[in-house]
Amino acid sequence: MSDPSLLFLPMLPVEKNGWLTLYVEGQEAPMTAQALVGHVDQDSAVFLALFPDVVPVDLAVSKAEFRFVDKTGVYTFSSSQLEIELREEQRMILRMLPVFEMVHHQQREFIRVKPVAPLPVAFVPLFPDGYESGTGTIIDMSGNGLRFSTTKFIHGEAVLKLSFQLPDSPRKIMGVAKVVRKEFARLETVTSMQFLELDSKDQRSMIAYSVAEQLRKAENEKKQRRKFMRVNLKEPMQAIIRSVGNDTDYPAIALNIGGGGIMVQAPADIEEAMLYFLTFTLPNTGKVIETYVTVVTRVLTEEAINLHLEFIDIGEKDQDQEAIIRFVMEARLEQIEPRADSSEDDLAPIASDSSDDDEEDDDQ
Repeated sequence: MSDPSLLFLPMLPVEKNGWLTLYVEGQEAPMTAQALVGHVDQDSAVFLALFPDVVPVDLAVSKAEFRFVDKTGVYTFSSSQLEIELREEQRMILRMLPVFEMVHHQQREFIRVKPVAPLPVAFVPLFPDGYESGTGTIIDMSGNGLRFSTTKFIHGEAVLKLSFQLPDSPRKIMGVAKVVRKEFARLETVTSMQFLELDSKDQRSMIAYSVAEQLRKAENEKKQRRKFMRVNLKEPMQAIIRSVGNDTDYPAIALNIGGGGIMVQAPADIEEAMLYFLTFTLPNTGKVIETYVTVVTRVLTEEAINLHLEFIDIGEKDQDQEAIIRFVMEARLEQIEPRADSSEDDLAPIASDSSDDDEEDDDQ
C-alpha cells in the first residue's frame, strides 16, 4: 500500500468547496461549517472554514471530516491528527495531518426496481461440478444485475447462466452473472448477482423497464403523498443533476426546497417527464442528499430554465427526508420571526410545495 499522504495530491483538489465537520470532546452534536481546501502537500492539508456561530476558544477537537461532491460521487476525508492554526470568531484554519481515512461513496449507475408482479428466473451453473440448477423469483433488478430468492443452494463463488422474461416482452433475456452477496431468509436464499455477460439490447431493455417502473411508482406515490411545505433559499445552493443512462452531468442551482421536491435553475437540455439522479448538500448541515428525481414542470427564463423536480425514492430514506423537513421548518421560522425594524413586506416569501403552472402538481 502506498504512503497515505500521497493520496492528498490526486484526490483532494486545492480550492475545492465542501463541508468540514468537527467532532468535539464532551459535545454530543458535531460542528459543521462550509470549508475550502486552501493548501495540500505530502505532509498535510489545510482547510479554511466558516462556521455559522462563534467557535469557542477552548474547543477540543477529537476528529475532523472534510466532504465534497463531484460527478463520480461523494468523497470523505477524516483524521484524528489535527492542528488548529487560527481560531477567530466564526473563522478557523485547520491543518489535517496525513494519517486519515478516505471513503468514496460512488453514485449509483443503474436504477434498481422491484417488479410489479413475481418474475421467475431460471439459473444454470456455468461450471456445474457440484452446483445445482433451479428456478427462483426476482426481488429487484437493474441494468447491472439482479437479486432473487430460491430454495436451491447456491455457492458463494458460483457463476450462473440466468434467463428470464420481462413483463409484456416476447424476448427472453439471457446473461452470465456472478454471485456478489448471499442472505438467508427462512427456508430461502436471497442471492445478489452482477452481470458478467449481457447483450446490449437486453441491457437497454432492462434499463427501459427500470425507468418505466420508477416513473409509474412516482405517479402512484404522487397521488398519495401529503403536501409538504417549501421554503425559498436565502442563498443559492449548488446541485448536480445526472442523466440516467448516459452519465451526463448538469450543474444546477437550487432556488427552493421541500420534503417532496425541489426547484432548480439548470441548462435547457433537461427534458420533462424524464428520470434523473440529483446530488446536493443541505445548507447548514453538511448532509449530502442523493435521490432520483423526475421533472414535473419546466419554466423557461431568459438565461436558463427553472425545473420543478419531484423526489422519487427519498421516502425510502427517512433520515434524508426528515433532514430536509427539519431544514425547511427552521428556515421557515427564521423568515417569519418578527423583527423590531421590519414589517411583513420585508419578509422573504415562502414557497408552497406546488407549481402555480399546474394544479395537478400541488401535492408534490
